[in-house]
Amino acid sequence: MPGPIGKGGRFIVLRAGTSHGFVGGALLLFKSKKTVDYHEVMDHDRFCRWFKEQLLPNIEEKRVIVMDNAPYHSVQVDKAPTLATRKEEMLNWLVRHGVQADPTLPKGALLGIVKDIKPRTPTYYVDELAKQHGHQVIRLPPYHCHYSAIELIWSQVKGHVAANNKFFSLREVEKLIVEGVEKVDAEDWKKAVAHIEKEIRKASERESVLDNAIDSIIIRVGDSSNSSSDATSDSEGSGSEVDMEGIVPLPVD
Repeated sequence: MPGPIGKGGRFIVLRAGTSHGFVGGALLLFKSKKTVDYHEVMDHDRFCRWFKEQLLPNIEEKRVIVMDNAPYHSVQVDKAPTLATRKEEMLNWLVRHGVQADPTLPKGALLGIVKDIKPRTPTYYVDELAKQHGHQVIRLPPYHCHYSAIELIWSQVKGHVAANNKFFSLREVEKLIVEGVEKVDAEDWKKAVAHIEKEIRKASERESVLDNAIDSIIIRVGDSSNSSSDATSDSEGSGSEVDMEGIVPLPVD
């Protein structure tokens, strides 16, 4: 929040919403004395308590829950070991996955076995919680928080605090945060969701145009005056692939 720079506390606000407005009963607001990165305050345990006790009981069945890639959103279930993992933990993980490895093997060799058998797609604790209640979690691509409607809502709440913060006390800021959240109505959410859906469609269209252009370039580079049909065939079989992240618009309700 704007105001004098100092070593005072800060507030952490956690909420969820749909095109119909904020989810009722799911506001988490607390004060922290720390003035560093909020990720040191907002951890996985606190997030999961909120997720289980305040969010899941207050949303209808079969919802799509969109979130970013914050570390506390993405704690893995039975995470595969890395080179930084202790050797004993590596061996225990392998046993849990049906492999009795030679304990005299160096960590590098054990890691090679881990890579061979670990799931290609990680399983996240929060995703499993959601699945148990009939929901699906979708994560935004890294560095794409601008595709989250709640970013526009938080901007509105922060604007309310900035415009009305006269004394820069924590008590006043807390009061203004609650006021700002209460001022956000269903129409604000509807507009925010519509804006994000529009931006996603535009990005999808741009990606389609770029993919077509890249395909055309690949074919032209592989073309040959001797046999255009053969060249096209070769380019399709051995041309470079360009992977691009895209988002498929989904219902946000």
